[in-house]
Amino acid sequence: MRFYGILFLALVFGLATNGFTTTFVPHFEDQGYTRIRAGEIYSVYMLTLAGGKMIMGSLFDRFGAKATTLTGISLMAVTLIGLIYCKVPALVAVMLTCSGVGNCF
Repeated sequence: MRFYGILFLALVFGLATNGFTTTFVPHFEDQGYTRIRAGEIYSVYMLTLAGGKMIMGSLFDRFGAKATTLTGISLMAVTLIGLIYCKVPALVAVMLTCSGVGNCF
């Protein structure tokens, strides 16, 4: 039963992650950013993903799967708050950092 629970959660988080990635630039355009600026922000997001994979890998090794997965989920929750208030540049930076690391769990 646990296996199916993990499988279900992996499916849900996979759909959420893909939905986030494919609608990232249009969301920022809808919030008033130019297409070029939204693309630049997306590029920074992709760079944070590269670093996030290394960070999450070391956290998995150091703290285990349960704690690191909860950390990743928490960071993704902060990402949603950053997306809601993405007109504030400081929150965009927080959102990029949290999504870049949290999205890699």
